Amino acid sequence: MPTDESIQSAVPAGAPAAPAPADRYGTANATGFDFELVRKRLRRRERRRIERAWTGVAGPYGEVTLTLNRDTGRAELSCAALPETWVSHPDGTRQGCIVIDQRTRLVIGGQEAELIRNRWGLRREKRALHIRIGDRHYSYLSAGRRVKELREARRGPVARIRQGKNPAVTVSPGADAVDLSLALVLQGTGPYVPSIIFDLIYVVVVFLIAGGPSGGGGDS
Repeated sequence: MPTDESIQSAVPAGAPAAPAPADRYGTANATGFDFELVRKRLRRRERRRIERAWTGVAGPYGEVTLTLNRDTGRAELSCAALPETWVSHPDGTRQGCIVIDQRTRLVIGGQEAELIRNRWGLRREKRALHIRIGDRHYSYLSAGRRVKELREARRGPVARIRQGKNPAVTVSPGADAVDLSLALVLQGTGPYVPSIIFDLIYVVVVFLIAGGPSGGGGDS
């Protein structure tokens, strides 16, 4: 069975990790906050180059806009108080999203991330998308039906998003500009295989290992 695969390696092997691009974008928020990304109504001329776009007011960071561009094949985050952040694929969008695979690029504040995913993990944590940016290691995984959670290895959950037409975002106390930027730009990515499919695969595998309904102890 395949193991974890490095989707995009941005750091040479053995090189020390540079700090994440956080310092110049302010300190972590102290209390946490909630907001909603509202789907924008696009004019006919805009629809020629933009597939979808959302906007909202992200607490102390102010107005944010996430744009899924047809012409550049990028999902781009715009906010004066957040680092420039985008994720792209050379084939552009698929099913209204930027697909995560070996050719996907994700950049925050001019620093490219390394993306790692084990497609065949039998647990949600194993199937998570792992993101290394500077000295930080994030996991992006399902936390329920249509709910995604972004976790940082040392600090735990930093953001949770209830997905839908207008995603609802909960930002944890202590999360900073890099955490928020990453959580938001990932809303332009996918599609992800539903967890139930992997749960069914797990049941089948266990059944086969056990030797079927007889438990493998019968004579042929």
